[in-house]
Amino acid sequence: TFYINPNDETKTLVINEVAINEPKYQLSSTANSDKNTLEAHSDSVLSGTLNFNAGENIIILDGQAKNYRGLEGDDTYFVSQLLPKSGKVSITDTEGTNTIQIPYNTYVDKTLFTKNAARLTLEDGREITINSADKFSYNVGGNVTDGTAGVDLTYTEFATTFGVSDILNSSGAQTGAIPDMYII
Repeated sequence: TFYINPNDETKTLVINEVAINEPKYQLSSTANSDKNTLEAHSDSVLSGTLNFNAGENIIILDGQAKNYRGLEGDDTYFVSQLLPKSGKVSITDTEGTNTIQIPYNTYVDKTLFTKNAARLTLEDGREITINSADKFSYNVGGNVTDGTAGVDLTYTEFATTFGVSDILNSSGAQTGAIPDMYII
């Protein structure tokens, strides 16, 4: 049984009379001081492409390459402030069921969406271009490294989070109307 309380933003799942609250996420102009904020450990992005194997990889965008390319397998791309300041990288993965995970306390400066690509600009000019973005799912507020679940969204739901509607039927690029926010 699934209940939605209209006075509460959480969804409540009831199994055998035991309520389980599903995780939620929010956008905020300030970071959540109860959680860590990730920081880069290098000053620049290395050139080249990192090709991963056919396994189910956890791929952390941290400046090890300009291009991150998954192969077969269901991969998770961890997108955060671990990327060096002003770093510009791209993600290409057309095989498997893949996820872009954006952990809590990630500052999203601006977004740009087309029907099949997205560009996220994080704090300090960190820019991530996602090719075939409509084929990915988006986990918002989760953190695979510490077990935080987050909320899974489709590409359309993810674009809507930043104020872009009906992106799959759009003929051009749309800038997100909701900039300068932390995911908490």
